[in-house]
Amino acid sequence: MKMTEQKYIEKVKQIISRLTEDAGRNLSPAELAAASGLPAEHLHLIFRAFTGKSLADANKKIRLCRAACLLAEKPSLKISDAAAETGFGGINDFRTAFSEKFGCSPTAWKKNNGGKRPAASFKTSFKDIGGPTAESAEVRELPDLDLACVRHGKTAAGDYSLIIYLYSKLAKWAEANGHKGAENRNVVIYKAPADIYGESRSSIILGITVSDSSGIKGDIKKRKIAGGRHLVCRYRLREDQYDSAWRQVYGYWLPKLDLKPAAGGRFEYYPAVSSETGRFISTVDLCIPVADG
Repeated sequence: MKMTEQKYIEKVKQIISRLTEDAGRNLSPAELAAASGLPAEHLHLIFRAFTGKSLADANKKIRLCRAACLLAEKPSLKISDAAAETGFGGINDFRTAFSEKFGCSPTAWKKNNGGKRPAASFKTSFKDIGGPTAESAEVRELPDLDLACVRHGKTAAGDYSLIIYLYSKLAKWAEANGHKGAENRNVVIYKAPADIYGESRSSIILGITVSDSSGIKGDIKKRKIAGGRHLVCRYRLREDQYDSAWRQVYGYWLPKLDLKPAAGGRFEYYPAVSSETGRFISTVDLCIPVADG
């Protein structure tokens, strides 16, 4: 299936429509994936790339505006019932989120806004994608990758001291077990992004490619990345450019090449290259599985 920029924008609008129609529930990634026809693993990055906003934030704002309408239209409605009817699990979380959105408590809103409806629940615009310049962007058939990895139960986005610590731990293991050679490559895998699932369920996996995973044990785990058809975009990035580069891959290169992401996670692959890199600049391939054309 060809996926032009306009088709991606239509998919994002479908997601917003589904969130608005079902503002009484906190919709799961699987439900939003079904509504848009896009894989759940990639929804949040496609949404952010084309709107500049977080999918989780859009979900929350739409439900908060629905709650504000209920409280304004039904003065007798309990705050706890408004929270429950808009998919908030706890009254305290609802009160905090409501106050951040509207600048007052739900009780004050109900008292001062009887009969009034809040402004449009979620506004967005579709803008050109900026970011660093890719050295190349192409579809490749990648082989399976066997990895020795360490996992941390948070995204670690922007936490470079944590990433350095995790790689140091992995490098010590690799050197002690004969896996630190010219043929080994570093890989970063992002799983269950906090943007959809919440910080408690998100994680980052840092790995090194190995030719034999049979001796991996203890704190170091084994993992396989399935090969196949991938969009591979090569960049030279500073440590603060990764987020904008990923946005560009999803918001520019996928539609430019008429590609649709396939099920499976994204990952970063650090090749051995001869070009010079500075201390805080890395050559990296940003990889996304894509559907057959």
